[in-house]
Amino acid sequence: INTEPAAMPEVLKKVKAIEGVEESGMVYGVYDIVAKVKTETMNRLKHIITYKIRTIARIRATQTVLVV
Repeated sequence: INTEPAAMPEVLKKVKAIEGVEESGMVYGVYDIVAKVKTETMNRLKHIITYKIRTIARIRATQTVLVV
């Protein structure tokens, strides 16, 4: 997750509150926050990313990587 400057703590708090987010934390480098989301279906994952995470104010971009 990439956020607006200085928005990491606020965004992280909101991400942590989302059902399905198992872990999340601030990181240094290309991204600002990494979140581990666990779901039973791809449709549920899509819903969480599209309607829960990406709608948080001050998020600029997200990158989704699937573990297989």
